[in-house]
Amino acid sequence: MLLEMNDIKFIKAGKNRYIGEFLKELPHNAMLNKVAVGAGATSVALRSVDKMVLCVPFVSLILNKLEWCKQNQIDAIGVYANGENEETIKGFKGNIIIVTWDSLHKVVNQIDPSQWKITIDESHKLIDSGAFRGDAIRNVLDNYKKFKSYCFVTATPVDDEYQLEDLKSIQKYQIVWDNLNPVTVNYMPLKDKLHKYVAVIALSHLQGKSIGNAHVFINSVNGIIGIVKHLIKSEENIKDNIRIVCADNDRNNELLKLRLGLKYKRSENTSPAKKINFYTSTSFEGSDLKDSQGVCYIVTDGSVDHTKINILTTLPQIAGRIRDSIYKNEVTLIYTPNSYYSHTTEAEFKESVKANLKLYNEVVKDFKNVSDATKVEILKGSQNNPYLIEYKGELRLNETAMCNEMYNFRTIHKTYYIVKDETQESFKSIQIKHNEIEYYYQPKKQPSLTGLNKLNIGEQPNFKDLCLEYIELRESPFSIGTDLIESQYPIIRQAYEILGTDKMKALEYRQKDFERELIKVNTLKNNDWKMVQLLDYKIGQWLTSPQIKEDLDKAYQELGIIKNAKGTDLEQYYEIKLHFKTIEGKTIRGYKIINYKVK
Repeated sequence: MLLEMNDIKFIKAGKNRYIGEFLKELPHNAMLNKVAVGAGATSVALRSVDKMVLCVPFVSLILNKLEWCKQNQIDAIGVYANGENEETIKGFKGNIIIVTWDSLHKVVNQIDPSQWKITIDESHKLIDSGAFRGDAIRNVLDNYKKFKSYCFVTATPVDDEYQLEDLKSIQKYQIVWDNLNPVTVNYMPLKDKLHKYVAVIALSHLQGKSIGNAHVFINSVNGIIGIVKHLIKSEENIKDNIRIVCADNDRNNELLKLRLGLKYKRSENTSPAKKINFYTSTSFEGSDLKDSQGVCYIVTDGSVDHTKINILTTLPQIAGRIRDSIYKNEVTLIYTPNSYYSHTTEAEFKESVKANLKLYNEVVKDFKNVSDATKVEILKGSQNNPYLIEYKGELRLNETAMCNEMYNFRTIHKTYYIVKDETQESFKSIQIKHNEIEYYYQPKKQPSLTGLNKLNIGEQPNFKDLCLEYIELRESPFSIGTDLIESQYPIIRQAYEILGTDKMKALEYRQKDFERELIKVNTLKNNDWKMVQLLDYKIGQWLTSPQIKEDLDKAYQELGIIKNAKGTDLEQYYEIKLHFKTIEGKTIRGYKIINYKVK
């Protein structure tokens, strides 16, 4: 059923779950807001009886969809930088070609586009990728009208105000679903130590403390490496439980090899899920991820430009990305603040964008007049600058920057908001409706970075914290983690089992005091052995007579031996030799420890 309102045509889905259940083909010459992620719009395109080009932003989506086509016995080819060559395209007799934006011109040059339809999937990426892929976007905009019909598909629509000029006049369609599920977002704001906290959370899944398998969406290979390096410290053979899905390029492969070694290689998003799974932006949109026990985490470091843009604006895309998960309507957002996610009003942010465009326009004008060394630095800095584009060694102003930045800002502030009081940041609302989907926000307590968690990620924990946590674990039905504590600090187990918790508390959880107390209560050893342990002198050590007498007195007292200590008592426990030392011009009498008499 088709309804029309405010220049948008609404298609009623009724009780259906997938678009293919009520549409045999996508609308022609249209901008389709499918609303729900995983609604099956791509499947409709791939099952087309007409010749269809599916145009996608990432190579990983091509590989993902080719795998789907193979499973569904659909003849398809993939065209990208290292994909099918032009001769193969020209001779292809099938109906489905899947191509990246960058390679669309290759397809157009080898087919008669007027005989083919085109579906541009994840079309909102034409906006939020504008700063980094200007030529690829131009490739789409210059070619889509050459086809028999076209359909731009997204679950994250762009407001007309910030839509690309070429696309504003396209007829809009929206699916109306009767069975949309709300999304619960558990949010965890952090000030620092982002990688450590994520490592602790991942380990809780590995160790069975948390349900399911962790799927961590973080658009930074360096960020993934930082987290994995903490995980490696906890368990030597953890590699079999880690999966890293990122773009297949020399930079990523070299980074993984250099910083993690040959054991940790990238995987495709079609590979089997593991206990801990990491994804960069190649899998944020469009990909069908499978894991019935998958638990979704979105991690964003506000200090890194390419993570804050792609993650925060694509939260609606990532939620539900794991198609068959029993937890697919729940995500945990772990973040540090950034410039989009801020207290700035939209009007203020827009003015700042205008000012930046003016500033960088001057940078572009001056670029030809600077030295070659300065050009290299400017081009390097432009890689993560939303206002600049590097093209064949030249600098260009990103003409879509206004659309980019305002789309990012508005998408974030439609999905979630913050207000600020004098002490903290918090979400403005616990229930927000965006693109017909309700988001319920609830705070999630961050894990502690003390005791066992600190030990888990290879850091030195506070001994008292570790003792208290060990006691808690031993006295609970679940003792996960006690093995690690016992292996690293066996004295804690000894103190718990021999001295008891009251004595541990009385000794104020001091390791040295535990050691002395355990020596004293050892019923299998005689007092001579205990004296040697308490004195703890080393071979070659030199001591004065007063120091020896003081140490003997203390040891006698601790063991309950009623005796006045004399320096010569030491000969009962050690072989000693009279030895004089000159200290500050004075000759001091003392003894050197030669050997032990008590074994």
